[in-house]
Amino acid sequence: MTTSSPGSSNTAITAGAACDPVHTRVFWDVYYETPGIGYYLYRTNEVQVISFSSRGPTSDGRLKPTVCAPGVFVLSAYPKEGIPYLRFASGTSMSTPAVSGAVALLNDYAESCSLPASPEDYKQALVNGATWLNGYNEYDQGAGYINIASSLESLKSDTSLGDVAAPLPPEASLADIRNIPIVGLGEYEACIENLAPGHKQEFIFKVTHVTGMIKL
Repeated sequence: MTTSSPGSSNTAITAGAACDPVHTRVFWDVYYETPGIGYYLYRTNEVQVISFSSRGPTSDGRLKPTVCAPGVFVLSAYPKEGIPYLRFASGTSMSTPAVSGAVALLNDYAESCSLPASPEDYKQALVNGATWLNGYNEYDQGAGYINIASSLESLKSDTSLGDVAAPLPPEASLADIRNIPIVGLGEYEACIENLAPGHKQEFIFKVTHVTGMIKL
């Protein structure tokens, strides 16, 4: 439940951040000014969901993120004291434009072929074309790692272009985050030793005008 607004929107294409061997190895080669050293610092050829990437579900139980994309050590435009500049940056702020670029390519193809594709069709194509990453669940990676070539084939074979996102149900119950009310004097202890990476647990205590002290 760490996906926040606007990514938690029902119709949003929400991007998780992943670490891939190409971007990571190039970064370390440049950082240490030693071509090839990146291979020894990122030994696996597998794509990995990075720890800081927000995890689903939403507080009302919807699946997030939608897909994940490169989000670690990406060479990008970066303003430095008002001057155009390039630098390596990490975050879902990097994976989001990668997904936006994928959607732009799908849209460009649809327009060139006069296909009546909708934003929901592009979202479906990204989901259907994504590559599943072993070792992670759907709340870590959504449908998987973006694969624009596969998503294009999915869009081409879509027989229901013009889809609209299904509306949210009129009512929904919040996920249980085990809020413990304490009235008067009391103590509460909890252990988060086995909390999964990227996840959080919230403890909410009500403070009123008669509350004398809260000690953590």
